[in-house]
Amino acid sequence: EFIKKSFPFEKENLKVVKRIRETMKFIIHERWAEALSLFDDLAHNQIIDASERIKLLVTCGEIQLYHLLDFKKAKTLFDEASNIDSNHYKALYGLGEYHLKNNEIEKAKEYLTNSIENDISNCDPYFFMGECHEKGKAYLEAEEWYKKSIEVEPANSGGYIRLMRLYGSQFLKEKEFEIHNLAKRSNLLSPHD
Repeated sequence: EFIKKSFPFEKENLKVVKRIRETMKFIIHERWAEALSLFDDLAHNQIIDASERIKLLVTCGEIQLYHLLDFKKAKTLFDEASNIDSNHYKALYGLGEYHLKNNEIEKAKEYLTNSIENDISNCDPYFFMGECHEKGKAYLEAEEWYKKSIEVEPANSGGYIRLMRLYGSQFLKEKEFEIHNLAKRSNLLSPHD
């Protein structure tokens, strides 16, 4: 009875709320394969705003790409997000991630550049652009992209982690002394990364 008063959802939507609550443990513990079905169901629920469905589809694609290693399903999900809105920053950087993971660097850069043009405030395409340059052995350019990702979103550990990895590599050893400070900042933001 308390739930009905606190959450005035239709009966069908109450099932969704309950399912979200049950799935939170998987999300909190980063058990992505088990959380995937919830994200997928929400991404295909027409009640959800189109922009949020795009974000959920990209999240599903990232789970497929990085955790389940099913590149074909990942591409299908990224394409589906792009079909909703081909200029949505998240759909664009999802496709950029996919092409980067497949070592299609120029195609990845194209999608990531478009993503940045559509939303300059999201750091993810910046550090993926850094990865493109790092894979292309353009280490100073990679460093600049990682720094830009930190500048854009200082509370996201992704740029710090990639910059530490780059500084620890043989290519920018002269900057190895900066790793300690980056590690301290990154650990404060995301102790488990």
